[in-house]
Amino acid sequence: MKHNTLRGKLAAAATFVFVALFASGDAFGQGRYAAQYNKANVGAIITRLETSSNAFKTNFDRELDRSRLNNATKRQYRTTVSRYESSLNTLRRDFNRQSNWWNVRNRVQTVMTNARQVETLMNNADFRRNVEQQWNRMRGDLNTLADTYDMQGIGGGGGWQGPGQGGQFPGPVGPGGGAGQVSPPAWARGTFYGRDRNGRYLTMSITANGAVTLNTGGQMSTGSYLRSNNMTINGVMYRAVQQGNNIVVTNLAAGESVNYSRTGGPGWGGGQPGWGGGQQGNVPSWAVGTWYGTNPQTGGGWALTINTNGTVVYSFDSGATQQGSIYGDRLTILGVEYRISRISNGIRTTHVNNGSRLDFFNRRR
Repeated sequence: MKHNTLRGKLAAAATFVFVALFASGDAFGQGRYAAQYNKANVGAIITRLETSSNAFKTNFDRELDRSRLNNATKRQYRTTVSRYESSLNTLRRDFNRQSNWWNVRNRVQTVMTNARQVETLMNNADFRRNVEQQWNRMRGDLNTLADTYDMQGIGGGGGWQGPGQGGQFPGPVGPGGGAGQVSPPAWARGTFYGRDRNGRYLTMSITANGAVTLNTGGQMSTGSYLRSNNMTINGVMYRAVQQGNNIVVTNLAAGESVNYSRTGGPGWGGGQPGWGGGQQGNVPSWAVGTWYGTNPQTGGGWALTINTNGTVVYSFDSGATQQGSIYGDRLTILGVEYRISRISNGIRTTHVNNGSRLDFFNRRR
């Protein structure tokens, strides 16, 4: 009897643990959009991708027939695109069978893996403009799908980039952040400031390795600098043109242009919101300067530069940067808030939501 009672208690305990883990996993596993999206919302994204992929494959095959590529290369290209389209069909089939839209996340991962292979193909071969435009539009939907399932997009931007190690700062795009990423010309490197047609403050940073960061009124996006002075940001294609010491960036899909200057106006500093995604100013004197930290997972170096006007630059060994802001003892990077405090020879950042900490010092260690 005692044996049976003990077995029953163990079974009940195991059941409780399983249910608790399942419940917590489900709440977390649904990602950031668990309370915002339903199956119909996600299904609409997949349907749009199915339709566009069918049209893309038809035009792609037609272009291959007209091309002078050898037969072996044509077969390879057709296989790559067919594999991508087939994975979308499998995603749709399994998606329809599930009541919980999150349960097909592994299928979405397969789609994104195959889509990256098509992305590489499109960046390494020349196709007519209509096929390139089709792929660029479809890439935007792919990055929307990736973002929905909390995974990284393609093309060096778009989709969910995820938090950094230990819940701390977001990681960099880094070198080679997107297929086809190249080193930009000298005139396109640096940090540029502009305003969009809605009056929002824009800050665009382009590093020597081709990583692109765009801050739109505090909302951060990442991307890649490509050949022919094109850029992809959140799956949207842009083109940069030199204008004296400044640049003009045009959204190729919408045809809208923004003039960027190397000199920021009052909206990017002076205690006003806009440049760093949070209020700026009232910076403690002990926090001003450049501080150095170490990624505990990779051993890579991090640098945090805090300016007296409240602007913040978070840098990586790769040359990639993220921008932020500070007001008093509150640091904001990509919309995430940290509390800073003084420690011996440095400062400590503490995530206000989960309490994770990272220490920075006045010299590299």
